[in-house]
Amino acid sequence: MSIILGIDIGGSTTKIVGLRSDGTTIAMHRVQAQDPITSLYGAMGNFLFTNRLQLEDVSQIALTVSSVRGPANSAAISLSLAMARAP
Repeated sequence: MSIILGIDIGGSTTKIVGLRSDGTTIAMHRVQAQDPITSLYGAMGNFLFTNRLQLEDVSQIALTVSSVRGPANSAAISLSLAMARAP
C-alpha cells in the first residue's frame, strides 16, 4: 500500500491525516504532548498502529510546523528533513 501522511505539528497538538494513492482519506488523528518531537512520534505511531499499517506503507510525508518556537522547532524541522530524505 502506498499512502501519504499529512502532519501538522502545532504548539499544543499535532494533527495527522492519511491518504490513499487515489486521494481518499484513511483517517485523521489528533495527539497532544509536552513537546513537538514527542507529539510527532506519538501521532505517527498511533496512526500506523490504529490503522494496521507499517512504516513501509508510507510513500510520502507532508509536514508543517506551526506555533513552535525555539530549539524544539529546529529539532522538529531537522527530524522532518531526515525523515523526508530517508530511503
